[in-house]
Amino acid sequence: MRKNGPYSEQVLIKICGVSRKHLRYWRKIGLLPPRDKSYFRGYRFIDLLSVKVILRLKKGGIRVGLIKKSLDAIKDRDGINNSIVEKKLCVWRGKIYYFENGITYEALTGQSTLFQTVDDKAELESQILEMYESAEADNQAKVAK
Repeated sequence: MRKNGPYSEQVLIKICGVSRKHLRYWRKIGLLPPRDKSYFRGYRFIDLLSVKVILRLKKGGIRVGLIKKSLDAIKDRDGINNSIVEKKLCVWRGKIYYFENGITYEALTGQSTLFQTVDDKAELESQILEMYESAEADNQAKVAK
C-alpha cells in the first residue's frame, strides 16, 4: 500500500472510523468527490484526508448540510475544487471558518471576522528577543557610566 493509494473502502473505514453508509451518503450529496475511475473502487490519500476533515467538523457540532453549503460557498467564491483540504478550516460557535493570509473568514458568507489567528511561537520568540536586547542596552548604559 502506497501513501497516495489506492486504498480499499475497508482500509478507509478502518483508518477514518466512518461507516460505509456515511461514505456513500457523502458521495451522493457531493460532499466527497466522485471516486477516480482509474483507482477501480479505490480511494486516494486526499479522499482519506477529506473524510478526516468532515469528521472533525461534525465533531465540532456542524451538520453535514452546513458543511456542504459552506464548502460550496468557498468553491464558488474562490474557484477551489477541493476546499475541504485546501483551506485551513475550524469550527467556532456553530460556524465554519477558514484562514487565509492571516485573516479569518466565515466560510458560508465569506465575511472577514474580527478575531485573529495568533502565532504563539513567533510572538514568544519576539518577546524573548526584545527582553534580551533591553537587558543588553541596560548593561551597556551601566558600563558607560
